[in-house]
Amino acid sequence: MTKKPDDGAEAAEKKVADEIERVIKQPASAEEAALLEAAEIEELEST
Repeated sequence: MTKKPDDGAEAAEKKVADEIERVIKQPASAEEAALLEAAEIEELEST
């Protein structure tokens, strides 16, 4: 499946949303969730 160049940001946003949803549903510590979210945001900003 080929991706259009502008699909990258949209795919990354969906990935982050899915990951945050997964973290919210699991009994993770607040610190772990915050670190994960910060890492995801950092990853998005670096692209």
